[in-house]
Amino acid sequence: MARPRTCNTSPDVTSEATGRLVSQIFAPRRPSQMKNVLVVVAILVAAAACGGASGGNGAGSTTSQYGGSNPQTGAGQPSKSVGQPNGTTTGGGATLPTDTVPALQGPPVIRQAQLSLKVGSGAFDSKLAQVRTLVETEGGYIAGTDAQAGPSTNPQDSTIRTGVINFMVPAAHFDATIDQLSSVGKVQSEHITGTDVSAQYVDLNARLANAEAQHQAMLALLTRAQNINDIIAVQNQIGQITAQIEQLKGQIKYLD
Repeated sequence: MARPRTCNTSPDVTSEATGRLVSQIFAPRRPSQMKNVLVVVAILVAAAACGGASGGNGAGSTTSQYGGSNPQTGAGQPSKSVGQPNGTTTGGGATLPTDTVPALQGPPVIRQAQLSLKVGSGAFDSKLAQVRTLVETEGGYIAGTDAQAGPSTNPQDSTIRTGVINFMVPAAHFDATIDQLSSVGKVQSEHITGTDVSAQYVDLNARLANAEAQHQAMLALLTRAQNINDIIAVQNQIGQITAQIEQLKGQIKYLD
């Protein structure tokens, strides 16, 4: 059974909305064979919208040791009074059907999770491959990997293998990815945080609207250009504004 997840928000917003999963794997190895245990530490970041209305920005995290985290829920929809009509009353006294009232949604949030897992002996490579397969299954991609060997703290072992995987998955697959990572091995700890990116989201949309208005103005100016130099100058401006619009749309799509 999947453990409940907590979506926490932080008022600090960075200009870079990134999503990645870092899996750090430890596996003691004897000189002649690689057996014993490995530990996986994972960090997953994904943009997601927390459900329910939000009365303000908050910050926090949840940590669990050998178990699930306690769920925390945001403000829900306002409840109706007994006998109130099934709709919303406007200032003029008219009643609108409830299906015409926009549903309240929470702010865009960058969610981050860190898991520590312990798996069986000799399973370093197979568990590494299992994480890669999980990323592909959840529609994500691997940004980078790193594996190395270092000294072991266990006197019976000479070295310990470590590995790091950086990857990103869609926001809608955040909880499913965490649940499946938990099946890779025995969960030792779990830590989940979130960052509110509402201000960045609003800023990007405002800049997009301004760029699109400039684009329309340049198109109108192009139709009135009288000579080749004016036409080339306006077309250059249109090209720069078009590139800016595409960049802003990409950043907004990333947060969506």
